[in-house]
Amino acid sequence: MRKETGHFDVIIVGGGASGLFAALLTAMKAQERKQACRILILEKEKKLARKLLASGNGRCNLGNRQVTIDDYETSERGKLEQMLARVPDSFPAMFFKNLGIEIKEDEAGRLYPLSEEAAAVHASLISALGAYHIEWELETEIVEIEQRQKDYRLKDEHGVCRTCKSVLFSPGSQASPRLGGNSSASRLAQHWSLDYFPERPALTALVLCDQRFSKQASGARFKGEARLRSGRTFSGEFLFSNLGLSGIVAMDISTILGRKAGTFQKLKGEEFFLFQEVEPIVLNFVPALNKEGVYRFLLSKYDLLKEKNPELLSASLIPRKIAQAISNRRLKEAKMKSYDELGDRAFREELKRLSGLFCSYELSLSGLRSFDFAQIARGGIALSALRSDMSLHRRRGFFLAGESLDVAGRCGGYNLHFALASAYLAAGGIADYLWPPGRP
Repeated sequence: MRKETGHFDVIIVGGGASGLFAALLTAMKAQERKQACRILILEKEKKLARKLLASGNGRCNLGNRQVTIDDYETSERGKLEQMLARVPDSFPAMFFKNLGIEIKEDEAGRLYPLSEEAAAVHASLISALGAYHIEWELETEIVEIEQRQKDYRLKDEHGVCRTCKSVLFSPGSQASPRLGGNSSASRLAQHWSLDYFPERPALTALVLCDQRFSKQASGARFKGEARLRSGRTFSGEFLFSNLGLSGIVAMDISTILGRKAGTFQKLKGEEFFLFQEVEPIVLNFVPALNKEGVYRFLLSKYDLLKEKNPELLSASLIPRKIAQAISNRRLKEAKMKSYDELGDRAFREELKRLSGLFCSYELSLSGLRSFDFAQIARGGIALSALRSDMSLHRRRGFFLAGESLDVAGRCGGYNLHFALASAYLAAGGIADYLWPPGRP
């Protein structure tokens, strides 16, 4: 038999950042309108908002001062642009300040708590839930949602049912399963025939075809530029790993290339999403100089030291491991064992070639690391499935927010900004649904 346990005004499926934000904002709306409102958060993990604790490497990157449509990847740019425009610029900082969280801004416009402690933000949110009498249940996974004539019934994995007037669905995405990532959005879309874009890892590492090169360069960090086949260029810090490229810029690139990731494969204990075809990426390791400038630098060092060693000559110009990996690849292509085989004139010509490679080095990307290593996912339920109040077109009283939607932001606080922005819009929609304007 099914067990019934209580009736609520709002049940929030998913206790991540967007779920907590929406619960608090809905409670605030109820207080403004002098309405009683019973809110329940259902979370399948043992703790609320686990991913929030990992945000910003534990510093909790709460948002960004400047947010534009270009900071996101989505299949419906126009719809997302309208959504972002409806959130006041001052709202994020005001929201956190009202919870007793002081905000500071770094040189890139990223917003952090003054303490730079994600745990402090997490504690403030949990405390605020209690202050607004919001209820929550942990280790509770919803397996069935039924729309009835005037309400919704939600059944968990133990057969326990709860009813409510409205639902906010914010279970997150498939990214970071160890922190609560799941496929709830995919299951809901399939069950209710919603437009849905297959989820792929985003904000994750790029995998190189040439594993030998990546292993030789592993651990080398550099500030440079990367150009994709589309012509888009990215600047910032990169890090070579045994598998490929990581770092903030590489993760942003993974979000852009996410839709090209097709098949899932497991090779030598590693899990990847492989691209449908190899993606070229051109790296510039010395963006401060052009090819001629790099050549003059190497030539002057060679004239001074008389050493036919590219790694030594390029010291202070690019990281040693990268210079070594490039020069080793050149030796292999030229079928040489050492540069000492070259005469003076030939070596000077070789330095000219290496100068070009340091400024424009093409590698091939085979795919992305799996959801286990991804911070977010690209894809999800289509924005076109929603009304402007974040409710489903065909399900009155059913609202969505957060990462389960087809919106993926780049690094820098943009994903947490969308979690808060979508919660803000959904809370307004829930309030208008429960207490229509003009009704006593």
